Amino acid sequence: MRNIWWMLALAGLVWIGARTSAMPYRALETAFNATKADPSGYSLNDWWVLPESPRAPTLAVLAANLARRAHVSGPVRLSTGLSYQKATVVDHIGRVDTEVIVEHLASGATYAVIDRASNDGFYGLNESVAWAQTLMATVGSAHTSLTLEGYLHPVLTRKQETKRVEEALSAVNAQEVNGVVSPALVSEAANTPEIGHHDMLENHPVNLQVAMDYDGYVHATQVLVGTPLITVTY
Repeated sequence: MRNIWWMLALAGLVWIGARTSAMPYRALETAFNATKADPSGYSLNDWWVLPESPRAPTLAVLAANLARRAHVSGPVRLSTGLSYQKATVVDHIGRVDTEVIVEHLASGATYAVIDRASNDGFYGLNESVAWAQTLMATVGSAHTSLTLEGYLHPVLTRKQETKRVEEALSAVNAQEVNGVVSPALVSEAANTPEIGHHDMLENHPVNLQVAMDYDGYVHATQVLVGTPLITVTY
């Protein structure tokens, strides 16, 4: 689904700290529903830094143990790049894909990641959130993100996209922090009191992002609503 580098791509973002059990995804659904988009999928991610230890198990053992705790079945797959070593377990059940990753970077840090996604609307979303809550209760603090995905038909104009984004933010009393309106996309990062945790972006709290752009493959407007920011490619 993704390499650990998607986390590092959020340059300038400082995580304050949150627990998955506190993730108010209902507020995210409220913002998404305000866009009037048809749901197409979601992506739920949790990652945390593993403690350093000279006696730490191998990446394969760490990944196998985490997968067992997460009730994820599958072989451990090892891969190596110029700046990382990674152990991955992938499981496909019905219309939901789950990935467990333990990755060691050249910087010396080792990360654990769980990633669950569906490309079939919001199928399994409630169960996926509950699954993450249960798993994170044994971990403690972790960086949590959830992105809801959808489409609008027919294609909206840029002005219409901007209005829908504003309506989504208004639905959860969000205040804009940073925005981009260009020929390619409309994107607004904001902060809402209806989501209890936040990150810091350029010294401002942020916990919600809404974006819209044209998807030429399906000739529709793609809609993404994420907390604290969108973590899928668009």
